[in-house]
Amino acid sequence: MRVELLANPNSGRGAGPGRALRIAEKLRAAGCRCEIHVGSSAADSSAWAVQAASEADRLVVVGGDGTLNSVLHGIAEHRVEAPPLALAALGTANLLANEFKLPRRSEGVARLVLHGQPRLLDSASVRLQAPAHPGDSQAPTQAADSPPPASTETRRYCLLVTGFGLDGELMRRMELRRTGPIRKRQYFGLLRRILIEWNGPPQRVTADGEELGTFPFAILTGIRTYASRAFRLPAGEYDDGLWELLLFPKVSWSALLAMVAAASLRRLEKLPGVVLRHVREVRFHGEHPSPVQLDGDYAGATPLEFKVDGPRLPVLLPRR
Repeated sequence: MRVELLANPNSGRGAGPGRALRIAEKLRAAGCRCEIHVGSSAADSSAWAVQAASEADRLVVVGGDGTLNSVLHGIAEHRVEAPPLALAALGTANLLANEFKLPRRSEGVARLVLHGQPRLLDSASVRLQAPAHPGDSQAPTQAADSPPPASTETRRYCLLVTGFGLDGELMRRMELRRTGPIRKRQYFGLLRRILIEWNGPPQRVTADGEELGTFPFAILTGIRTYASRAFRLPAGEYDDGLWELLLFPKVSWSALLAMVAAASLRRLEKLPGVVLRHVREVRFHGEHPSPVQLDGDYAGATPLEFKVDGPRLPVLLPRR
């Protein structure tokens, strides 16, 4: 079996290449042929995915959800068929790893590559307004509490979750301040300030041709985990060609606390004013742009067009 490994050198506070080496050693001991590539950028990771998908029997991504998104982007843009893929999670949120309880230790990841069961995950294409400084979200002329600047349209791909409003603004401000690895506690101070001083511009929402109204905050998700293991979204299928759309009527401390409590009880969609739809196509647009996050990273701003039309990625899961 030929296995190609991609290591993000920034993930896990620099632990990515070392983790990839240990996984490769375990796989070589089992008779696999392994090559390790240390990614230098998102574009480099996408290019690696195109080449590796055409040559390998298995792919291994050592990094976070953002690294996995770069791999998806390369596969989707070049329409290549991906072999089964294992994720060795080293990011901050690690949504996919938490969703499926993926192993974190090198021995467990090696077993996943050798014996894991592929599970197809729907992905989506997203058209939105890209940041004014692509690849440089820390532009010094942009204040942290200013609205996203004017920009050009771009197309991205999404595997896990996207949305506009509160989490988009949180990711935008985090990118502006980021100087190294992110710790989860850094989000709480930013979130407090956002809820005090920021009024998210409402966006009109159209889902599969149906006008749903105007909302300040929306989540589109292909999985059931959001932010942490405790925050659970309504259940949906992973490969039915539909994602789940959640619309929230208000953004405030009290609304957020109610969301967290309801999500922990798996009753998020029961909150007053919350709208849930299972969708294929969605459009968000408003009088003013609202920031967008995509698979845990700041991606740009609305208007946004979303379609569940990306490739189905075969992700390796532990056999039960």
